[in-house]
Amino acid sequence: MKALVLTQSRSVSPRKLVKSGGIRKCRKCELELEEQERDTMELLFEKLVQMIPAIPKDRKVSRLEILQHVIEYIQDLESQMEFHPDAENLCSGLNYLRISLQEKSICL
Repeated sequence: MKALVLTQSRSVSPRKLVKSGGIRKCRKCELELEEQERDTMELLFEKLVQMIPAIPKDRKVSRLEILQHVIEYIQDLESQMEFHPDAENLCSGLNYLRISLQEKSICL
């Protein structure tokens, strides 16, 4: 019976990885992932612009402005729910917003 001889695995030098394209491939994957994340974020911000009535549709709006409008819209809905006698119907607006955002995140 022959004995098994285990050899130590040698790490590949960074210089060889660069020559073989290993590091470039990893960086390329990272860049592609970052691009996908940016595209996803862009789609989500576009969805918010469509959903929030107070956001101007006739001009370019910054992401910060979009988030400010979303916060104000949610606060307005919460306020209306507190003081409105027919609060159950108003709750549907918040549910619609929540469900739409959840569906959008599932689809992405």
